[in-house]
Amino acid sequence: MRHLKHYIKLSQRVYFLNGKPYWKSGNRKHKVAGALQASGHRTITVNQRYTLYVHRLLWLIEKGIPKHAIDHIDGNPDNNSIENLRDVPQYLNMRNQRGRGKSKYRGVSWNSRSNKWQATCSIQYKQKHLGHYDTEELAHQAYLNYMDSIKMREFVRE
Repeated sequence: MRHLKHYIKLSQRVYFLNGKPYWKSGNRKHKVAGALQASGHRTITVNQRYTLYVHRLLWLIEKGIPKHAIDHIDGNPDNNSIENLRDVPQYLNMRNQRGRGKSKYRGVSWNSRSNKWQATCSIQYKQKHLGHYDTEELAHQAYLNYMDSIKMREFVRE
């Protein structure tokens, strides 16, 4: 965990209530700590140099040093309640990213050669082709069925 000593020092200066950090003392006592970034994550800057993520700080306080990435289960990066956080490998954390192509669904893209929607899944750098479909929704359903079959559906955001 990068900047561990800064996270540990900061953990002594804030407390959490419903997943939100508050200052323990000083002129900002009991005020919400940190700033909401464009990404939606709340961060706290230490010594005008280190920007620390609040969800990682909360995990450190509640559960100890994380082994992997800290994932927001509901996809809301400002919902930092401990029940909404989980320690998962980065490749699993990336499963619940939003799609970036023409499709509104993850794992679905337009194939201009076949003029159909195709479903694919990539897990641990291995690509699996799931087929071509007439509609975007059918391709998405094939993707969801595959994720169910390998017991990774919890990492797919609708």
